[in-house]
This record gives sequence, C-alpha cells and structure tokens, in this order.
Amino acid sequence: MENEFINSLCDKKFDEEFDKISLLKRYPWVGVNYASSKCRVLILGDSHYAQEEDGKFSQEEYDVSQQDKNYTRGIINCVISDIHKNESTWKMYNGLLNTFIDTDISPENVNEFWSKVAFYNFIQETMRCSSDKPSGENKKEGWKCLVEVAKVLNPDQIIMFGIRNWWGLEYQQLGKLNWSNEKISNCEPATGHLNINIPLTIIHHSAQGYNSSAWREYLQENATQAMEYLMNN
Repeated sequence: MENEFINSLCDKKFDEEFDKISLLKRYPWVGVNYASSKCRVLILGDSHYAQEEDGKFSQEEYDVSQQDKNYTRGIINCVISDIHKNESTWKMYNGLLNTFIDTDISPENVNEFWSKVAFYNFIQETMRCSSDKPSGENKKEGWKCLVEVAKVLNPDQIIMFGIRNWWGLEYQQLGKLNWSNEKISNCEPATGHLNINIPLTIIHHSAQGYNSSAWREYLQENATQAMEYLMNN
C-alpha cells in the first residue's frame, strides 16, 4: 500500500500506548490534528474483510490483516489516494465521507477530515468474506478493546457505524445504550456512553442501503458538538 499521505496526515505518537492493548491487532488511524481538536471524535467502522475482488476468501490478505499493525492506516491511505486520483471504489468509506462532508468530496476536504479524526474497525478478527458475521466473542472483545483505546485517545465523542455490534457492551457492564423509537433506513440508532464517561452514538453501517443525508441529520441532533466541528471545514 502507498504511504504517500500517511506521514503527513497520520499521528503516530500514541503507538507505544496502543502496543500495550493486547486485544488491539491494528493501530487506529489518528489524524495529525486530532490531539489538538476542540472536539476529539473517534469513528468506528465494522470489520476488515479478507477477500479477493470476486468475493472469495484470500488467506494471504487474512494473514496480512492480522499481522500488519499498520493495515488500517494503509486502507485509509488508499482511500485518500483514490480521492486524489478522482476514483471512488471504497463504498463504506464513501458513505462515511458523505455523512461528514455535505459539500464537495474534494481532495482538500478529504485531507481536512482525516486530519481531524481517529478511526479504526471495531471487530478485531478479520472476516473471511462479506457474508461472514462476527461472533458474540468477537463483539465482547471489541468492546473491551474500545474501552482501552478510548483511555488512550480520550475522545469527546465516539461514532460507531454498524448497529450489529451493540451486543456485549451492557452485558460486560462497560457502558449503557438508549435505543431510538425512530427508524432511519429501517434501522434503529442508539445513543449512550462508555462507563469511562465518553458519549457513544451507534448508527447504520455506511455501505449497503445507507442514506448519508438522513444519518447526517440524525448525528447533527444527537452528536451535535462533533458534527459542528467536523463539518466546519
């Protein structure tokens, strides 16, 4: 993967602390302006997938994703690089960017966004294909890992893309969720907090069937400070 943008947009100063988190398999992306942000926002994706373009499982990709601690950063680097090349091949990330950038998905705006936020995928086990689903144990470990990552990054707001991973938070007494009666894209979002006093909002995964404008509006109402900061380019 190309490293053209990583050194200029990604902050590695937390890596020694990340290395102490046994459940964390890949370093989170941390933007160079995250630590000094007036609202530190940690965004969570769902999973990495070890599959070829035809959807078949790739053992080689699986091994790399489990062994390369910079794997997530490499993915974000590719997303940024593609935008600079006027390409749009990353559906999940396109939906994510359209949630926070309501004007032009330009290289300048994309650089600005990734320089502000921290990001990683919640499920640490790499899924073998798009139809693969994380186990209950994967989710429980994801919540334990998130608490430890949050202690390092100290975010003011966590935004999770992926309702399916809610289970295990309250079961392990690591936080609390309140489910909305409102449905968006046939999905009930949730707001809550980790027990280390960090607000948490869980919404629809930003790929299939995702409505970025509807979820942007929801986040503006339920994660107001974070959205005001991220959308103020």
